[in-house]
Amino acid sequence: MAIYGSNKERLQKVRTFTYGKLKISEDGLLQQDEDGIPISGDIRNSWASVSVLQALFIKEHNAVCDALKKEYPDLNDEELYRHARLVTSAVIAKIHTIDWTVKLLKTDMLLAGMRANW
Repeated sequence: MAIYGSNKERLQKVRTFTYGKLKISEDGLLQQDEDGIPISGDIRNSWASVSVLQALFIKEHNAVCDALKKEYPDLNDEELYRHARLVTSAVIAKIHTIDWTVKLLKTDMLLAGMRANW
């Protein structure tokens, strides 16, 4: 699940360019463009649950931006964005690798392999 996009054009669409934050609607769901298409990094093959998770991680990214801005008020928009992207991507990777994959495949060998790398 990508919230950032895989190219510069998509990245430009998801950013607010204010305090490093990403676009999210006031009701906490993904914003939509003029054609009603959700604004998020990767919307191919999307469905309701994926959109909810994308909105959740966009909110997480923005919360990280707020926390960083409070602790490091001199960081500019790009610095806040990059640090928050790194933190949020690590959280997504951890959940996907350690929690989701292990539950999905549920084998002792996979569990041992996953934990050995961390």
